[in-house]
Amino acid sequence: MNDQQVAPSQSLIEEPQGLCDLVTCAFRVWRQNIRLIIKVLAVPSAVTLLCATVTVGLLIYGLEEKTPDLAIALLLFFIGVLCAVGCLVAACVTSIRNLALIRYLCGSAASWEEANGYMRKKFWWLVGLMGSAIFALVLIFCFWGFLLGFSLAMAKYNPLFIIVASLFVPTACVGAGVSMLIFFLVTAIGAAVVCLEDLDFAGVIRRSFYWTFHYFGRLVCFSIVFYTVIGIVSAPIKFPVLIMSLVDLAARDLFHSVALKPSIYMVFFEQFWTALSAMLLQPVTLLSFGFFYLDLRNRAEGSDLARRLAALKQPVADGI
Repeated sequence: MNDQQVAPSQSLIEEPQGLCDLVTCAFRVWRQNIRLIIKVLAVPSAVTLLCATVTVGLLIYGLEEKTPDLAIALLLFFIGVLCAVGCLVAACVTSIRNLALIRYLCGSAASWEEANGYMRKKFWWLVGLMGSAIFALVLIFCFWGFLLGFSLAMAKYNPLFIIVASLFVPTACVGAGVSMLIFFLVTAIGAAVVCLEDLDFAGVIRRSFYWTFHYFGRLVCFSIVFYTVIGIVSAPIKFPVLIMSLVDLAARDLFHSVALKPSIYMVFFEQFWTALSAMLLQPVTLLSFGFFYLDLRNRAEGSDLARRLAALKQPVADGI
């Protein structure tokens, strides 16, 4: 069988699974469909690599001590803006294609083309959803940052507030950590809801918060299991970058300011390896949380039983 055509469908998790089993299933499906994943993500990943390399190169080598001519400065600025826009567009295309892959590989679409068409129709809707997530993240940082800064400022100008600040600072740090954890879990489940359910904007947000808070403990345990595995898997992938960084560092004279900048070859290698790692690891991350979400629905809503009943009724309907 051609690996490009291997679609697991929801039959892989027709009954409740353990957390490790879900991760194993995700990696197995990822391995079976690696050709399709590379084919779908290769072009936007290459565009991201090119634009990111040029942007980082301009930031490192374009900002020299000597002021360049106005024409050269304007040209470098234009190239930098163009590459930044290219990175943004490539990131949007990559996100759409990743979500379409998960929709297909989790069995909510009959083909990759159908899943991609569905996600492309929801492009601006998804942009609004991602914008809302970024806005929520900014609010979290601003809220806890303001409270933390205010308490420290009051303790500085009024000694009476030192005791209050000593109690509030760790509380604010814990609150910020819990807020970030909830934000991460909601967005992780939200990505699965977007891929696997046909809901409107408000429905996605409502379902994301519902599943996060009703199965908070299981979701945290699954995240720990998955990111432990992905950390072990990604360690060898990051090893070549570490080796090349040490080689590049040893090849430069650290006593000269110019040598403090990494070589252009190292900049390209880092960006290339980052793009390659993202292309390989992002799909398995989304796929794992997609399977986890399907498992939650099987446990809470009996989705597996509903599919089995529908399959049993189908031959009867065909016979009629």
